[in-house]
Amino acid sequence: MKNKIIFWISGTIVALAGVIIARLLAPALTGVFNKITLVCGYVLALTGIIVLAYACAARLTLNQNREGQRIIYENFKNQNKRRKNLL
Repeated sequence: MKNKIIFWISGTIVALAGVIIARLLAPALTGVFNKITLVCGYVLALTGIIVLAYACAARLTLNQNREGQRIIYENFKNQNKRRKNLL
């Protein structure tokens, strides 16, 4: 669970850093440095969003596995009840 929190926090920080670079730092520069910082800001923002998407996908997979295990466990309990009723 802590690994997921690290992904959430790091993804948010990276995305915000990218937006700050692209929106605040890049307009203050001129020429080639403006273009370089703008592209770097966009890449950082996109990277942060990808990290957040990975954290969401991992969370959905974890929930599906828990539900699947619960269903298997409930089916196992129902089979044992049926066996006891037959005996």
